[in-house]
Amino acid sequence: MDNKQITIAAVCAMLILLTLVFACSKGCGKKESPSKRVMVTQGNPKDNTIIEEDYEEKPSYQSSYSSGGENTSFYVQEDAQPPALLTEADIKSIQNRRQKSREKLSKNAVEWLKNKTNDPRFCQQTIEKYKIKSHQGFVNGSYAFMNKDYKTAIKFFNETIKDPEASAITKYFALQNMMNIAYETKDLELYFIAARMNALICAKEDLSILGIEKSTHQLDWVEKVEKSLKARNDPKYFEECVKMKLDFYKYGMKREQAEREVKKDIELYSNLYKELIE
Repeated sequence: MDNKQITIAAVCAMLILLTLVFACSKGCGKKESPSKRVMVTQGNPKDNTIIEEDYEEKPSYQSSYSSGGENTSFYVQEDAQPPALLTEADIKSIQNRRQKSREKLSKNAVEWLKNKTNDPRFCQQTIEKYKIKSHQGFVNGSYAFMNKDYKTAIKFFNETIKDPEASAITKYFALQNMMNIAYETKDLELYFIAARMNALICAKEDLSILGIEKSTHQLDWVEKVEKSLKARNDPKYFEECVKMKLDFYKYGMKREQAEREVKKDIELYSNLYKELIE
């Protein structure tokens, strides 16, 4: 075999080798997942027309929550556990501990205030302030009044007034608050009930620390104002007011003059207590 023939044979062998390498490299790559075929029935279910459609299998996930849009789900593993929650017994136990803590703090505060009322270093004004702050009924009533829970406030202030351990100063301010509640609720009857009780305290108790003189002047004033306001629409109270004028001035005033004075009182107190009676 001459040199020319040898060269041609070598080239052919080289081409055959390259063809084999290329064929092997295609078969050694990653195999694609075979597509599945699904049978889809068209038209009436009884129709025998069947169409085969190809689709690619996609990985499936277990969704724990979805906000409703695409690609917005959060995925968890199948063996994932939810966070531990408090049982009813746990919640009740926590609430009981908190309640006991609040009760303890409240008791300690009351004891501290009572100790202050006996502290000789304080003046009488300071001691009276501590007496008011240490009375639980007054404190509860004031809190309810502040929150405009008037029914509850009246209940606690009534308890304060009836409490024999409450100081005269504490009862005085409890009645003042009841008068303010009556003003807010436009309760004329409640206002004068509280006003009369307060006037009795002023007549019997020593309120000089408040600059109030012990006398019956407050009682007389309350009676006059109450009857004058009621005399606006009630002839019976009008007659009582006229009689009070005549008795006070004895024989120095005639009836006509007394009636004029009563009408002036009615006008005066109607203006002063306009917000209460209208």
